[in-house]
Amino acid sequence: MRIPVSTVVFSYNDEKNIKQCLDSLHGLMDQIIVIDFFSSDNTPLIVKKYHGVILFEISFTSFVNEGQLSALPIRNEWNMLFSSDHLVTEELAEELRNIFSTKVPHDIVAFQLFRSIIFMGKKMRFGASYSSLYYGPFRKGSAHLNLNPFAWSVLVEGKHGYLKAKLVQRYSETLTSFTAKHNIYSDLLMYHHQSRSNLGAGFNNKIYGTLPYFIRPFLFFIHSFIFRLGIMDGTKGLIFHFLQAFWFRFLIDAKIYELKKIERSQGNKRQNTTLMRDA
Repeated sequence: MRIPVSTVVFSYNDEKNIKQCLDSLHGLMDQIIVIDFFSSDNTPLIVKKYHGVILFEISFTSFVNEGQLSALPIRNEWNMLFSSDHLVTEELAEELRNIFSTKVPHDIVAFQLFRSIIFMGKKMRFGASYSSLYYGPFRKGSAHLNLNPFAWSVLVEGKHGYLKAKLVQRYSETLTSFTAKHNIYSDLLMYHHQSRSNLGAGFNNKIYGTLPYFIRPFLFFIHSFIFRLGIMDGTKGLIFHFLQAFWFRFLIDAKIYELKKIERSQGNKRQNTTLMRDA
């Protein structure tokens, strides 16, 4: 049974994961739309092997600045967003089939669930990311969306349902691929730095966005690794939480700092040019 949900999958240089993601969605979701950010891998060729899957190739910046879910050819009332490293398990698929086998009560506007994070082949059982709620299916038109492809936020006003099964998120299996992919993510979020509140998933986004640059990654690490017991995930947990805070989020702040320096420099040059012309 295909459930009446339109899914949007964000894909970026993730050839292995996009195949596994589509394998878990194809035949389950009524509609699948893949947004590929001009990957250098074989994502377009992979997508073409899945009958009925729609592919859009767009740049990071154009999507961040202009992209809206309403501009996509979505045909279902219920929608769901995925990254290419997400995987729908059999347990989650069965729960979704059961929910949509009958008419969902009209006062339910969205379903939420927890994620199960896999890093270097190990399941992360603790930390801020593990314990954060993630939006599953939501009714079209009921959500306020920030379509930053990496750190999108979905705000739904209304009654929620909750799923027992978890959504699996498989981070890169090697540190080389992890750092390469997150370097791309940091560029994306640097371009989207106005929405800085979205960088602190699981760490009260509103608070994180008000904290000073370069200080907040340290506070995020303390919150996730100490207070949310990330230390209990062992050596791989230490690597995961350290890179998430002191490398990835610190790199984002550094790139925002660099971008603002460039913008100020260009602004001063334009001002000087205007003064010289007026003189």
